[in-house]
Amino acid sequence: MKSRSVSTLPGSAMQFAIDKKSKQPFYDQIKSQLTAALHMGGLGSDRLPAVRAMARMAGVNPKTILKIYHRLQEEGLIEVRKGSGVRVGTLERKNFEQSYYVSLLSMMERHLEEARRMQFSPARYLQLLEETADESRRRRIHGVVVECNTEQIHLFAKEIQDHVGLTTHPVMIQDLKSRPRSVAKALAAAAFLITTDFHWDDITRFAREHGKVPVKIRLKPEFIRSIIHSARKGGLAMVVSNLDFFQNFRSALRNLGHESVIGRVHAVLFSDSRKLAAALGHVKYAYVSPLCPAGLLQQIPRRVEILQFDRHLSDESLETLRQAVLTYQLQTALESPIPSPRPPA
Repeated sequence: MKSRSVSTLPGSAMQFAIDKKSKQPFYDQIKSQLTAALHMGGLGSDRLPAVRAMARMAGVNPKTILKIYHRLQEEGLIEVRKGSGVRVGTLERKNFEQSYYVSLLSMMERHLEEARRMQFSPARYLQLLEETADESRRRRIHGVVVECNTEQIHLFAKEIQDHVGLTTHPVMIQDLKSRPRSVAKALAAAAFLITTDFHWDDITRFAREHGKVPVKIRLKPEFIRSIIHSARKGGLAMVVSNLDFFQNFRSALRNLGHESVIGRVHAVLFSDSRKLAAALGHVKYAYVSPLCPAGLLQQIPRRVEILQFDRHLSDESLETLRQAVLTYQLQTALESPIPSPRPPA
């Protein structure tokens, strides 16, 4: 179960990020975030949702939101009027900023108090915070992405690197045994071994033997559903960089009970112009792998609808890996000494 829920306030850039495992009450978390949004103009409107609507968005009891609204009204940040809803207050800027800074100071004091309870000095807590918040340091952490086909390992490796931040190395599973020099070098640098359900047992054994952390990833459910729906509705051409995934993909469709659509899915190399034109000639939909050249999209006939995905891995997979990387960063920081302060110039 996820310990952190995120929801977006409609019509605004504001996102609630509620940490369910935090010792800080939901009341304080939501009030601090609303205060910050009011101060920074992040609501995008002069209205706030009604109590029940806000409670549904934040995933808390309506009584909690009611108490927050009453408190924000007392501070002059909002106006709650019967029949006309909740509006942003019209207080003077000076008072507005003072309230924001008071909330910010309260948040900092709570964090430092929790750090002290866990026996961290302010300097040590600041070091840990900087270590885990610095995305550039995450690039120093390496992960090996293992699969049995080149299309998926390169696609997954790129997606993980883009969305999680660690440096990835795509490796074919058979190369773990022969271990050519490039693979041996990648394994030596890696903290994580990342793979799918199909190779999980083999990779967990390998990880135990070599002191690595295994992490399982899965496809986004919407991706498979869209592929099946499009194939059934009008035929689908999968334009990819390598065809070595397709046999296992067909087997997976058969195992899922979708044997009837297998003949309506056609995989073709982007570089094979003749077969590509033939495949696009009798389908209604086309999926183009992100590993294909960007200009390829312009070659798809207008009558063919292009399936596009912001990512292929599930949100849960990416979040699990992100948490694993942050935990590794934190452990590394805890094992390192506090840097000595620089002498004044």
